[in-house]
Amino acid sequence: MLRSETPLAVNVLALLALSFLQYQDVLLTVGLTIGSLIAFLILLRFQRDGRGTTAITIGALLLITLLLLGVPKAEQIGHRNASAPPRLGAVISVPPDGMTDSVVQQEEAGRALLRGQDPYGYDYTAALGINGGPYPGFNPATHHFAYLPGTVLLSAAGSALLGDHYDGRLWYFPALVILVISTYLLGRSRREGIAYVALTVLNPLYLVSWLWSSNDILFIAPLALSAALLQRDRPVGASLSFMVSLLFKSFTAVLVPFYVFIAIKRWGFRRVAPALAIGLIAGGTIILPFIAWSPTAFFRDTVLFLSAGGPDNYPITGYSLGAFILRLGLVHDPWQPFPTWIFQMAVALPFLLVGLARVWQFPDRTRVFLWPGLCLLMLILTSRFAQHNYFVFPGALLILAAWSWLTNNDQSRVVLWTRVTADAGGLQRDAGSPRAPRSSGRRSSRRRSRDPWPAGSRPPGGASGPGSRA
Repeated sequence: MLRSETPLAVNVLALLALSFLQYQDVLLTVGLTIGSLIAFLILLRFQRDGRGTTAITIGALLLITLLLLGVPKAEQIGHRNASAPPRLGAVISVPPDGMTDSVVQQEEAGRALLRGQDPYGYDYTAALGINGGPYPGFNPATHHFAYLPGTVLLSAAGSALLGDHYDGRLWYFPALVILVISTYLLGRSRREGIAYVALTVLNPLYLVSWLWSSNDILFIAPLALSAALLQRDRPVGASLSFMVSLLFKSFTAVLVPFYVFIAIKRWGFRRVAPALAIGLIAGGTIILPFIAWSPTAFFRDTVLFLSAGGPDNYPITGYSLGAFILRLGLVHDPWQPFPTWIFQMAVALPFLLVGLARVWQFPDRTRVFLWPGLCLLMLILTSRFAQHNYFVFPGALLILAAWSWLTNNDQSRVVLWTRVTADAGGLQRDAGSPRAPRSSGRRSSRRRSRDPWPAGSRPPGGASGPGSRA
């Protein structure tokens, strides 16, 4: 059994090393090290689940996260518009303020909404400083806004509260807190929750996207919250949280079939349908006014601009099929249209169908993490463009799938929402779900492994299923 503290310790050490390269400040790095060490010792002090342990563990994880991720982001916000050289040298070339054109554009979209202007079809040339401004690397078509309405409303709220002092990255801090708590609560034990946080939130591989101020955390945090609420028998809250995630990132729509399948398997259609309806109504209330404001501008900015369906297109960039096609010379320049959607359908659709069948057959944690991650990865790899931050979320899902398979192989058939206890040895099965002896034969063992509710247990929410007692 792998110990959950092992990936946490390794990732904390890696983040501390990168922090020293970023800050070049010995005292600050020593302070971060001491704070992280104290929090880590607190985690080691409480080895068993018990009353009060959850709050203490979450507090320690939040302390480590805010020290290693929150402090660098706060320093970047404090150095906004600074002219110092990039940090991290040859390791990660990041501007001192971590500012990108997307952050500035999102801030301007919120201010435009407060002025009564439609953020879609709006000219962002002046805001992005296209004529000698301080933000190089801006999008080629600054009169398009490719982000969904959730980003606009969040920026408008921040601008209304803080005025000229508003920085779009301030929302990353509450989102980071929500992400840590939700990810920990996804674990069926204290150790599993710690491992989930260590492997995803505190993974050094995602530090580049975090320092480059990508707004992925704004859709990942409500998605993790939705999963935690799903596990805790809160269908309406899970549906609303999932809809919030959809309002920030469009490719979250790929996860909708998986979410619906898992929810129906969990509660049954009669209980799921009202929750889904509430989520759809809430999401429609937010997005439909923007569509009605100017359907042409909304569709042109959020669909045609990204799919190369208009007079100006987002260029082929990053690490996907589009870049490969450009290198082969099948297209002459990065702005030329190319029907990558055909390859997306041919590659990603089979993964989606097989994944849905496997998840419906038995929604254990390995499959629930694995198949959505593979579907998203295939969709991204066959797309027109794919920046490095696009791989953060599917990568996290695949890492969680690998961890679940490695550490829970003997109990790999425990369903997503089954609670287990933990002791010094690691995960244990529920007392109400005893495992049958191995001598019962290979065929019966295989049949039993596909039973989503082991004999003697009853699924939460009152739904009936194979092996459950009436």
